[in-house]
Amino acid sequence: VAVAPSTITVTEHGNPDGIIEEYRVRFLSFMGIAADNVRMCAFIMHTSQNKFICHVFHCEPSAGPLCKTIEAACKLRYQKCLDAHPQTPKGGLPGKSLRNSIKQSIQCVWGSVTSLTSPK
Repeated sequence: VAVAPSTITVTEHGNPDGIIEEYRVRFLSFMGIAADNVRMCAFIMHTSQNKFICHVFHCEPSAGPLCKTIEAACKLRYQKCLDAHPQTPKGGLPGKSLRNSIKQSIQCVWGSVTSLTSPK
């Protein structure tokens, strides 16, 4: 699995040129690490055919670094969205509170993922 700021590329094991699938980070719907096995992680992508595809991976020694890398790509994508729409909606504060609410929701999701990857 290769993660870039805007794409996640799944390749054959040991063959980086053997691309199985390539997804845009913006279509990532969910990502997580198994509660009972930190070596297992998965992400769900929303496709252009309006379907959802789940990819599950076994990582050694832990799935934490892969999920952290995908998390960083998502945060970068989110920041690019904020930067692309800098104008404040009419009324000022409601837009800011909506922006903060969205930001807090995303931080909560990533906090949940982070707590799953932390050693116990």
